[in-house]
Amino acid sequence: MYVVENEKHEKIGILHNLSMVKRPDGGMTSNAKVDEQLYDEGGTVYFIRKVEEVSEGTGSQIANTPQPEYVDGKWKLITKYKEPAVPAEIIYQGTDKDAKNSDGVPTYDEFYADNYKSYRQSAYPSVDELMVALWEKEVEGRATDADALEVKRQAVKTKYPAPE
Repeated sequence: MYVVENEKHEKIGILHNLSMVKRPDGGMTSNAKVDEQLYDEGGTVYFIRKVEEVSEGTGSQIANTPQPEYVDGKWKLITKYKEPAVPAEIIYQGTDKDAKNSDGVPTYDEFYADNYKSYRQSAYPSVDELMVALWEKEVEGRATDADALEVKRQAVKTKYPAPE
């Protein structure tokens, strides 16, 4: 990525390659080079600068929409990262439509209520696991895997309760 800047380091435009560059006056320049001066018809000087890509912070969530900015004498595209505000697992406020917190504010989470089944579905054991466990229990008389899957299934139902 490149920036076209004026002599005051103000961004005039953004370029993604230098093979054909549209000058600020609307004219075209082919095979432009970094740090090369461009002139518009009025004689104003512009420069093409390479943008350095920089990452700041830690975490898996991007915290900004990076735009080139002039920092410490260079153009930089700073992508800032942070830890997610909500853990990877779904956290919801509540499933009771009439519940309120200690301040009297309703705690019902309508989005969760509309989507709890999909949360459960993604957390349940796979159909393949269920089929094997069912076969082993009914045909082979071994209930160990089926019992373990039932424990997992109940844990998912506890984690993602049905709305009341």
